[in-house]
Amino acid sequence: MQNILVVKLSAIGDVIHALPVSYAIKETFPEAHLTWVVEPPGL
Repeated sequence: MQNILVVKLSAIGDVIHALPVSYAIKETFPEAHLTWVVEPPGL
């Protein structure tokens, strides 16, 4: 199993726009464990 870390340190809207990337990663690496690192809301 592969571990993939997605770092998106910006507004929640930018994270939503990055969701297609996570879909593509899971399509390419279906066994991978995908983890997101994001800033807390309101920063």
